Amino acid sequence: DTNKLRYLSKGKYYLSVARLTPERGVDKIVKAFLKMPKKKLYVVGEGRSKNEIINLSKNYPNINILGFLKEDKLRKVIGKSIGVIGVCPTEDFSMNFMESLAAGKPIISINPNRKSKKLEIGKSGVLIPGENPKNIIEAVNYLTADKAKKMRKECEKKSKQFSIENHVKKILESLKLNDFDKNRESNQNSNIQKS
Repeated sequence: DTNKLRYLSKGKYYLSVARLTPERGVDKIVKAFLKMPKKKLYVVGEGRSKNEIINLSKNYPNINILGFLKEDKLRKVIGKSIGVIGVCPTEDFSMNFMESLAAGKPIISINPNRKSKKLEIGKSGVLIPGENPKNIIEAVNYLTADKAKKMRKECEKKSKQFSIENHVKKILESLKLNDFDKNRESNQNSNIQKS
């Protein structure tokens, strides 16, 4: 439920929230932050690559592996981040991105237009041409805490697309039940008037 997420602070760290498996690309994010010792990264998640991620980052105090977090703690970590990074090449838009936007936090993600070869700046985040660390570094260096804060309102606005209410409305529209509800309501009103 995106209504439970809040912007809590400008943020001092970037965040990765994903299953720690090879296909999620969290190792690529960590490798990028190995080259940016002044930028902080928090990694949330569990999975078979967790030990590899821990070993990659063990001598780097700017990278914190938090493991699994309960929902209330995760919401706080998102709300206090600069933004959320996800580079899974097989996933265009994840639940974590919806939650990030709802908390007013921009995203760094792979561009769904796989033909794009450059960084693209949007109103609610940065799209990168691929999951290699060089692209991640470029996006992180662009998306400072100040720039991320300026994107807050647009992120919150965009997140409304993913609200439960909007989701239900779209399902009803696709099933053409909105017309049914309007007809039912109209019939109920005419029955009241006859009484």
